[in-house]
Amino acid sequence: SDRRSGAMGCRELVELSYRLLPEACRESFLEAQEIHRDARREAVLERRPKAAAIIAAATAAAAGIGAIPIPIADAALLIPVQTGMIASLAALHGIGSEAIGHAVLPFVARVAGLYAASSLLKWFPVFGSVVNATVAAGLTGAMGWFVHSRFSAMAIARIDGHIVADPGLDLAAFREYYRAYRDQ
Repeated sequence: SDRRSGAMGCRELVELSYRLLPEACRESFLEAQEIHRDARREAVLERRPKAAAIIAAATAAAAGIGAIPIPIADAALLIPVQTGMIASLAALHGIGSEAIGHAVLPFVARVAGLYAASSLLKWFPVFGSVVNATVAAGLTGAMGWFVHSRFSAMAIARIDGHIVADPGLDLAAFREYYRAYRDQ
């Protein structure tokens, strides 16, 4: 904060308020500050059902796209579904699109590349389409829960006063997450 202009930050205001309060009220004041923070953290955890609905809708759309019997072309159709899912999850967590924009598209494109490689199975009629519908749904569902976990962590970090600019949407971490998601 800039003390010359008389501006005061929240932290300084809390500290000043603590010092000015009668001693009997100080502990209650500090507990109230922590209770408020805990309530905000709990609100982040309560977003899970809404996230589940967003992820379920995208997963169903991805399964439909994966069932299309055209090799490789459907990978491009997954990108808007997955990007829309991530944008909805970002909005749910109060994360602005400008804060995640640079990380989302490269991440979605890399995951689409993983799907495109598996899409070659569509050269085998019926079996290939069923497998690819399952893979598309699995990748999209895993991506949704992976991103939701990252955005939840960002929201909680923000509540705790930490600034996290990068949601950590890296392909290596996602691959590990996907393996665990697939094996459950």
